Amino acid sequence: MRIKDIRLTNWIFSVWPIFLILSQKALIPVQILSFLISKKEKLMIYFFLFFFISGSFLTLFWLNDSLKNEFGYNHFIGFILFIISVVLIGHSYKVNFDFDLKWITLFNFISIVLAILFFILNLDFSFFRGLNFIRGSDGVIHRVFIETTPLLILNDYRSFKKKYLNIVLFLLTFIYVFVLCKSFFIIIFFVWKLWRDYKVLIMQKFWYFLPLILISVLLLGVELLSYVLRADLALSIVFKYNQLLSIISMVSGDYLYFGRGFGFVIDEFVTDFNQPYQIEMQLPMLFLQMGFFGFLLLASFIFFILYFSDVEKPIQSTLMYFSIGFVNPWLFLPIWFLTCCYFFRK
Repeated sequence: MRIKDIRLTNWIFSVWPIFLILSQKALIPVQILSFLISKKEKLMIYFFLFFFISGSFLTLFWLNDSLKNEFGYNHFIGFILFIISVVLIGHSYKVNFDFDLKWITLFNFISIVLAILFFILNLDFSFFRGLNFIRGSDGVIHRVFIETTPLLILNDYRSFKKKYLNIVLFLLTFIYVFVLCKSFFIIIFFVWKLWRDYKVLIMQKFWYFLPLILISVLLLGVELLSYVLRADLALSIVFKYNQLLSIISMVSGDYLYFGRGFGFVIDEFVTDFNQPYQIEMQLPMLFLQMGFFGFLLLASFIFFILYFSDVEKPIQSTLMYFSIGFVNPWLFLPIWFLTCCYFFRK
């Protein structure tokens, strides 16, 4: 790999330690620079998409009740920054896929090592962003979650020339996903991606992989059982169900078409006081905020960016992107969109 070949493309989004201090969207100026100096394939298409979509949502901002909402501007600005990120990620994917995936894998390796090291040392990072140590009432760390966790799904375990490094990377990723992170959503996509990429090898050497498969099934079963037996599971399901019912009850009349505006908040469901307009049921909430036409525009935008970027299976990637909207408020997280871009490509 020659230094002059290194481009500042979307691999920089996987440099997790930076996110302890900066947000992903703070790196947009670097991405814009990369956008301008990289290959010019279909460059005007991406410019057109950006300006057309931004203008369309700006029109929506004035048409619905965004101006009446206390958080309207903050929500809208964050959304536009996400739109810019999506355009930049799509263009970067188009011109530099293989190179980016190597960088993503390399920095994922660094991220996992650091996360496990911080966990073992029990360091206090509560004053930083981008790293969550979820502790129980006993003060013990029950879960570890780093901001770039979704990207770990994409690791290429054939990236390194030395096979033992690929094995170490896989084992560390496996430990993080099943033992530290313990996100059922991440586990499902992690296992699915492994099967998609290595099913031929697994079938050819089934007995070689059998112990690992049995351990995975055991850990998955334990995680599922602990998830079902969680004391707060029923409360979590009821809470989300109530969120959904409240949102549906508010989608009526004129609000059906243009929504209640960016920044609209349902006070009783606020969990993040910095961004009270984003809740776990983010997808239904977006429909309520944007209305039918705004949501249709967003869905079309995500699909066409994936399509113009030559992402494999753009329909499935679009569905995967929106699937998170019923679990966590990640829909405006560039990391999650980036994960969806690469998931179905071998």
